[in-house]
Amino acid sequence: MLLADEPERELVVGIVVIAPGGVKRPATPEQFKALATPGVAKAVMNFLIDDAGDAASLVVTETRVHAADASARRRFARYWALIRPGSGFIRRMWLRAVKRRAEGRGSGSQG
Repeated sequence: MLLADEPERELVVGIVVIAPGGVKRPATPEQFKALATPGVAKAVMNFLIDDAGDAASLVVTETRVHAADASARRRFARYWALIRPGSGFIRRMWLRAVKRRAEGRGSGSQG
């Protein structure tokens, strides 16, 4: 779910990662932010562009997870142990694609 979009500066997305049965998935960013039901774990990821000087930019990405209680933390820890290697690989692929595109070698560009 798109939580924030500041063009040419930052993009923030969120997802409910762990939710017990019966928990209604949020339909809006406001509902996502307010969701704190026991058993729920949600993750937020951003891509932030910082000025690095000399006409250069630095793209930083960060992921934060909020588990509403100990049960959600335990369930998320098991989930993360399984997906962490693939998640890191995908993150590096995204950052390489951002770099290629920023340098004019990306999708549809010559070079």
